This record gives sequence, structure tokens and C-alpha cells, in this order.
Amino acid sequence: MKIGVLSDTHLSELTPEFVKVVEEYFSDVDAVIHAGDIVGYPVYSYLEQFPLYAVRGNMDSPALQDILDAKIFFTLDKLKIGVTHGWGICYPIEENILKEFPQANIVVYGHTHRPLIKHLPDGRLLFNPGSLKGNRPKYPPSVGLIHINGDTTVKAEIIYLTG
Repeated sequence: MKIGVLSDTHLSELTPEFVKVVEEYFSDVDAVIHAGDIVGYPVYSYLEQFPLYAVRGNMDSPALQDILDAKIFFTLDKLKIGVTHGWGICYPIEENILKEFPQANIVVYGHTHRPLIKHLPDGRLLFNPGSLKGNRPKYPPSVGLIHINGDTTVKAEIIYLTG
């Protein structure tokens, strides 16, 4: 199974650049996770072409705030996945988010615009795909992929968007 992962797109409307990123990197995904701050309903609507697991962020429009939960917990390919946007200051955000999903094999979050792949000693994966807008100069725009093999082996990757 291949999952496309986004966070912090911060787009009110669908743009050709966003469509290009989705077509290039997510054309063969089985599902998409969005960890909040989609911002505009047209972007959410476009992502609904995939099986979509999305949460609301602090910058989302009222329309999205009304239909998206602050956190979700679901199972894909035998693995338990928790998703939330994140909140507050950036530290200790990882610790706080992990407390929200003690049973999750994979925890996905956003908010910080900092890409992160962290395999924890207990076997869990903590994953932040970064931001489609980036956080320059330190972090360029990025999206992520999570690959789940049939034996529940998990591999995550950050894709930095250039050009």
C-alpha cells in the first residue's frame, strides 16, 4: 500500500501547481492523508478523488472546520494510524501528539512545517510531511509518502519539491 501525505497546503483555491504535485507524486497512491491546514474547500474537494483521511488545522476555512475532526484514528493494511494537525508552540509538540495516539503504529501530524521521519524505539513511526508552502530558508516545500508492505513493514519518505 502506498499513501500520499500532505499537510499545511495553505491554499484557498486549487492551483495548477498543486494539481501538478498531486498528479506527479500521488498518481498511484491507494489513499491520501492530509494533516490539516488545507484552508479552502476546493482543495479538499479535489483531494476527494482519493480515499481521503483529513483533519482540520488552525487555518482551515469555516466550511472545513465544520466537516473535519481535529484528530482521526483508523486502520489501513493492518496498521493503526492516528492523524492530527498539531497545536501551540512547536515544542514539545511531538511528545504531546504521541500521547494522543498511544495505540497507533503510525502517527501523522503537521503544523510545524518541519518534515520529520522518526522511527521510535517502540516500533511506531512519527511522520510530518512538512508543508507544501515550505518553511524557508530551512525547509523547502515538501510532501510525503508512506509505503506499507504486506508484512506491515513501513517505509516513509519526504519528497522535497523543487523548481
